[in-house]
Amino acid sequence: IASESQPDVYYPSFQGPSQLQCVERAPHFDCDDIIYTADNGATQWFTRRGTLQGSPAWRDILGDNVLWFVSEREYRIIPSEAKLTTFYTNFEGPSQLECAHVHPRMDCDIVVWTPESGSETKFKRRSPFQGSPAWKDISSDMILWFVEEKMYRVIPSESQPDRFYPSFKGPAQLQCQAAVQRFDCDHVIWTTADGHTRRYMRRAPLQGSPAWKHVMGDDILWFAHEAEYRIIPSESHPNRFFTSFEGPAQLKCADEQVSRFDCNEVLWTNKKQQYRFLRRSQFLGSPAWTESRQGMLLWFNTEWTISPSEKDIQRYFPLKLEQLACVGSALLQEEDNDVSESRINSSSAAMFDITMVDERTSSKSGPALVSDRTLSVEDLEEGLGFTDSVQHEAVHLRSEADLATSALIEAVDDSVKNMEVAQWMGDELGDRCAKMLSRLDDVREQDGKLLARSEADPLFPPMLESIAPPGFMCNSDQNRQQLEPCERYNTWGSIAATFKNAEDIPRCIAAALRDGKCMMKNTCSRTIKVSWLSNPLKGDPIAVSSFPDPDGQCRKKFPEQVFANWAAMEQEADIAECIAAAVKDGKCMMK
Repeated sequence: IASESQPDVYYPSFQGPSQLQCVERAPHFDCDDIIYTADNGATQWFTRRGTLQGSPAWRDILGDNVLWFVSEREYRIIPSEAKLTTFYTNFEGPSQLECAHVHPRMDCDIVVWTPESGSETKFKRRSPFQGSPAWKDISSDMILWFVEEKMYRVIPSESQPDRFYPSFKGPAQLQCQAAVQRFDCDHVIWTTADGHTRRYMRRAPLQGSPAWKHVMGDDILWFAHEAEYRIIPSESHPNRFFTSFEGPAQLKCADEQVSRFDCNEVLWTNKKQQYRFLRRSQFLGSPAWTESRQGMLLWFNTEWTISPSEKDIQRYFPLKLEQLACVGSALLQEEDNDVSESRINSSSAAMFDITMVDERTSSKSGPALVSDRTLSVEDLEEGLGFTDSVQHEAVHLRSEADLATSALIEAVDDSVKNMEVAQWMGDELGDRCAKMLSRLDDVREQDGKLLARSEADPLFPPMLESIAPPGFMCNSDQNRQQLEPCERYNTWGSIAATFKNAEDIPRCIAAALRDGKCMMKNTCSRTIKVSWLSNPLKGDPIAVSSFPDPDGQCRKKFPEQVFANWAAMEQEADIAECIAAAVKDGKCMMK
């Protein structure tokens, strides 16, 4: 019947007891926190709020929704306390509910999130957010939030607390990071996995965190947000970094080595020869001394080093500490008294007659081939040799033809005034050119065989060695103004896959410029590689990647379609969030 006052009015749609059945009372959840899991996997966390009209109720900790045990018989989720008769029809009952256990508290300054994809994100403790503990991503606006100290969520930014990343599966993916070793020194040396070294000197903090600049380049060693060490290409690219840097285990302070000699004169003793150096002004952050006759430079690069001059530091000779001593020290007092000033000067005067020549590769037909290795102390018995520094585009020889090419180029560059060298080049040019061109025959010979068997190309393997040695910087534009780690280009694929990836960018990527940052989303389900980005964009329509873009690279390198994609997404989201519509009397009604 319609009501107690209308016993004679009834519903004709009711057809009798065959449409009735007894309903068991819903189970009672006697817990403070309850998780509701929808059919699509989305979850809501409700915490006890007391009673509503005498029945137990729990409120959504991120919104106004209320889980209500109506008359202790039926569970409903209602929009708010003010709308008791309105409820969500997609809630199917207690089978979608379970008592929740409060997540364990992460009591540390740095928290690492490792999602199922495996790429780590580091969060650093920040001030509480809406009264609850929070940590901010050190590279973006993302926040790890301990909502009401009950559950963790990863949200895109402080301004979007109601949006979250579904790829975050809870505290099992979180762990505290152990304290990172702090380097409180002015000079730090990075030693790469293959033994190359670079020295960094303290500079002004970068974004409030300690930083050191490479003494001969733009790259910066940065204690990013005092959470992790990174080596970045320059101050303008704080979100790009060298993948060859493996962390603080490869670093060491060098202050003690740099300040080892505090005197006006230093004597270098090598077997039967000695060279006197006088103090000059600092050079690239290092104490320095100059040899008075030939102008050789004694300074600290990543070890104590002699270079031919201040303008020619790309060539150097590494020294052993026991070969150096301040004039007047105990070491010098023990030297043979026969050492005289004239002997010191005459030895240094003869040095540059054999600069860059390795006598052991000499032949009767002409001067020696140039070696790209660092000469040992024993080489000094035949003459002083300098080698190109690995930080300054050293030649890495890979074949006999390359060796010949290197010899010719460096001989022309360093000894073109030497008539003997010039005559040798004329006599030998034909033979050496023939050796260089013979590589083309090797390519032709192997290509037919490899193509027939679909095998790899040993002359140009899809590896970093085909691009550059590890740790080297590559020019990323035609004007040679921007340097980036060469490892960044170590991405290989078939031509078909490469073209498909290029087609995916305008179809799947959405991008926009916001507050000087390039914001990006990959709306497709598969990972997409963008050649000029250091990391691929994983398929996740909710996740947003970003990088600072002061020089407008985002707009220059992305096609216009990606920006149209972002605008379309924003429009679609605005419509879904703000527009209400219904069809009434043949009209579309909208609010």
